[in-house]
Amino acid sequence: MGAPAVTWFCRNGHIVLDIPHGYIAEFPTECPHCDSKEFRFETEWSDPEYTKPIVPVKPIRYEHKIIEVDVPVYNVNKLFKRRSK
Repeated sequence: MGAPAVTWFCRNGHIVLDIPHGYIAEFPTECPHCDSKEFRFETEWSDPEYTKPIVPVKPIRYEHKIIEVDVPVYNVNKLFKRRSK
């Protein structure tokens, strides 16, 4: 068993980094979608077999970017409230 999968979200609900099982990655200093510098993570976020996610897997909306890409935005309210105490 290697390192768990970890998904990092910014304060505005964008996925900043999604690291699969057993991988490591260089962490960005800001969100590539909105320049936020506040991050929280969930382990095994997209795999309900391991845990019930704090952040719902269904996006609450999509933001249309100039480069013609729709960036999903997730509801991270519970994640940021839970870990800020």
